[in-house]
Amino acid sequence: DESVGRVREYEASISSDGLIWSPPVARGAWPDDPTIKPIPLDGAKARYVRLRGLSAVDGGPVMSAAEIIVEADESAPR
Repeated sequence: DESVGRVREYEASISSDGLIWSPPVARGAWPDDPTIKPIPLDGAKARYVRLRGLSAVDGGPVMSAAEIIVEADESAPR
């Protein structure tokens, strides 16, 4: 388990065209562990989601994320 570059604080924005982004629709902080980290978007509708790391758990200048999964509510009208 390696903490280097692991995101601690984050924010997420959404967009319908990938050019114009909303103010953050979610903000939070994740624990320093290798578990799956959810971001609740609470019904936000968008074609694009942008994850922005605000700080790393090790305090360094580099952050990364892997295996990002965006789950859609298939029951919602399109």
